[in-house]
Amino acid sequence: MKYVGDWKDGCEHGHGTRTYSDGNEIKGCLEDGELVGQQFELNEGSHP
Repeated sequence: MKYVGDWKDGCEHGHGTRTYSDGNEIKGCLEDGELVGQQFELNEGSHP
């Protein structure tokens, strides 16, 4: 898994995108490494 976004104290925290090895992505808000609130799952090659 690859993460691009905000960090706090070494954890994913804030808005970011997780990209998994199969190409799927999840964009959303994270708190202390956990996805919270509304999330958007994007399949490979899709556009928001």
